[in-house]
Amino acid sequence: MEVNHERRSRFCSPAVGARVASRLRARLRRQAVRAAFLAATALALAPRPTAAEEAGWQPVHKEDGITVERWSASAAGRSRLRASTVIAAGIDLVSSVLRDVERHPEWRNRCTEARVLQREGDDKLVVYSRTEGRWPVADRDSVFESEVVRREAEHVEIRFRNVESLLMPPVPGVVRMPSVDGYYRLEALDAGRTRVEYELEMDMGGLVPSFVTHYVSDEMPLHTLKGLKQQVQRVAEEGPGTGSGLRRIASNPETLRPRSASGFSSIQADGKHD
Repeated sequence: MEVNHERRSRFCSPAVGARVASRLRARLRRQAVRAAFLAATALALAPRPTAAEEAGWQPVHKEDGITVERWSASAAGRSRLRASTVIAAGIDLVSSVLRDVERHPEWRNRCTEARVLQREGDDKLVVYSRTEGRWPVADRDSVFESEVVRREAEHVEIRFRNVESLLMPPVPGVVRMPSVDGYYRLEALDAGRTRVEYELEMDMGGLVPSFVTHYVSDEMPLHTLKGLKQQVQRVAEEGPGTGSGLRRIASNPETLRPRSASGFSSIQADGKHD
């Protein structure tokens, strides 16, 4: 077979190889830009509650600028509540108060103990929380994993869910809640105002009648957001670097800067109040 050596050498020349490599790099760049665009679009178009879903929320409280609603279709023994308010502070300050676990007993409703059991980088914590019971309900506690997702500078989402853990064995006389799940969503309205949405779904465990569960749990979001407002104001008056978690933030402010999808550590407390 006759071989066209000139043609073959032309295709194997360094110039051709450089052009192919350049085209390949350009294609990879386009693919990376497209992937980033699709990811950003997916976040921006994240599912919003439908009208039917919103209809399932029933008003419970409206007080001090705080609105509390209860989900009407909760299973027996479970309670799901949602609350929202606007806090007169920037989003970074509100976020820092939420992540300062050791100071949660200062403001979380009936919280008597809160501490970090394990820290997995800046974005994920394992937290122990204990809540004082109100007669006839005994004290409750939970171990939960908290993770912060920061979509952009104006939005922070802190999700938490109970986990099985050997880091904190059951405490005699205290009921370990079998289920705790929820989030805090923060939206920066401007430099000095932050909208906070808080949702909590839980099973208190133990032998608690449904009407007692509703009576006790309906107060939680209201007093939690009231306490959060007061704590944010208190911390603002104390100045930067106060509190255990805030000292860490003062020494490393980068923990509050946006980081791709999951942004700045936190800790959520829930399994909380009673």
